[in-house]
Amino acid sequence: MFALATLALSFAVSVSSFAVPRATPPAEWNTAVLENYDAYHNRYMALACNTKHNTAFFDQCCHPLLASQSLASRPAQCTPGASSDDDDDDNLPFCDELDGDEDTSSSAVVHPSTSKAPVVVATHSTVAAHTTPAATHVATSAKAAATPATNSASSSSLNTGGFATFFFQNGVAGACGTVHKDTDMIAAIDGDRYGNLGARSSLCGKQVKLTNTKNNKSVVVTIADACPTCVNSNSIDLSQGAFQKIATLDEGMVPSKTALIWQSVPDSEGAYTSVDVQGVDWKQGDAHQPQTFAHLFPEVDGVVHTLGTLMEDNSYKRAVREGNLPALVGSLWKRAIGDSGNPLEKGQRSDSNGRPTSYEAMNRDSALRVCEAFLSSPVGVSTENQPRPFVFISAEDIFRPVIPARYIETKRAAERGIEEMMAGKVDYRGVYMRPSLVYHAHTRPLTTPPAVLLDLSAAIHSKVPPSFPTPSSVLRSLGALSKPSSTTTTGSPLESIANALTIPPIHVDHVADAVCVALDSRNDVRGVVGVQRMRELIGWSTNGQTNLQSA
Repeated sequence: MFALATLALSFAVSVSSFAVPRATPPAEWNTAVLENYDAYHNRYMALACNTKHNTAFFDQCCHPLLASQSLASRPAQCTPGASSDDDDDDNLPFCDELDGDEDTSSSAVVHPSTSKAPVVVATHSTVAAHTTPAATHVATSAKAAATPATNSASSSSLNTGGFATFFFQNGVAGACGTVHKDTDMIAAIDGDRYGNLGARSSLCGKQVKLTNTKNNKSVVVTIADACPTCVNSNSIDLSQGAFQKIATLDEGMVPSKTALIWQSVPDSEGAYTSVDVQGVDWKQGDAHQPQTFAHLFPEVDGVVHTLGTLMEDNSYKRAVREGNLPALVGSLWKRAIGDSGNPLEKGQRSDSNGRPTSYEAMNRDSALRVCEAFLSSPVGVSTENQPRPFVFISAEDIFRPVIPARYIETKRAAERGIEEMMAGKVDYRGVYMRPSLVYHAHTRPLTTPPAVLLDLSAAIHSKVPPSFPTPSSVLRSLGALSKPSSTTTTGSPLESIANALTIPPIHVDHVADAVCVALDSRNDVRGVVGVQRMRELIGWSTNGQTNLQSA
């Protein structure tokens, strides 16, 4: 939904290093992919490759062969003893073929910056090997000067001159502190961009979309490591699994373009990922700064606003995704003893980067700012889906008193504000999706056990005659007797508990399906959409039937 303008940058390549060739294979030499090391080393020395860096001869003859290749696939001058007219550049710096510079060809890849601007790059090159303290990186040791990306929040940068390669994990933690598998969708960013290799970078957890420009295959990866041996500040190393999404390992390096997605995800070992989505055009912007994305609205058929937070301390999100029950309990306890409800603090919380994280900013203000920009945008060529919908992901009131009342209060305030904006605008409609407990066995493993219990409770309550007392009816009666607080507009917490006992949980995929139905204006979905209505929209449940989806 978010996009920024693109700025082209250029890079000048410069190489200057000194090292001594060695006769023993480095630890990172991959015998399954590359030729026998002794054969390569002998040929390298016989051809005097150590004196021919940055020449056409080096590019043609001095890289290691793949295990499946033979010298017959290269020009005759690449065979030791053959004459060559290209051996005319002996005054270049003496470089080590074993220190990762088996490839000095011109190339380019993307490298994200610490700014909010997306980074896009094209690359071109071949394969080489290099070792870092944490992992075996496929890259080159030549460092090229790269023009830094712009730090403007309203523009993006086109960066060229880097390498897109792959590396192996070797069972050790990356610079961001987590051990990953070769199949995980991760990447190592250039060491100059990463910063202090002995500390966790602000880039850790950021996502990068990389596209192979030869076949247009794309992959979204999470930054989890640093690459101190990448060719320049715009180079990036992919995990083996990520590289295979866009190319074969035999290719080693491929022309590519990349974009930094303004989104952070936990740096964990979880193999399940949902960010590698084909057919999605990723954009970026700031929900509180409509000018960063408003130019996209004239061409869209509708908007879905999902931004929000259940707790102002966002550490709970990582705990839920990782299935870390102690960490989740710790977040809840911290909230219980630390949230004083001081009105002077409301709306003023922010993260380490200065971005607001309060309920008011995340749940209410962001939705209102995005909706304002959407309603004020002119309708472009795409006018078939009329009236255009603004779908706001709200929530059922089921979390109090575990979660502060301000959570649901700010959700309701956003609903009211959007509805007021929609008044009199016949070309627009507001839709307010109110899911209950949203569960997913893989991405939110801790949600499955309570989802099972709440689903059972809802099923039992639905079978009990209305005149028969139930736990929920008792709680509602007690809640009606209690005097509402002067600081809340949501009633007694007992009513919220009663809602949790009677409203079944809903799978995240069902929420998404219902949103898709609501977006289609032919269905004329408007106003509040609760769980039962969501199920009706997707044709999943009838006669009060409930069923938990397993995946």
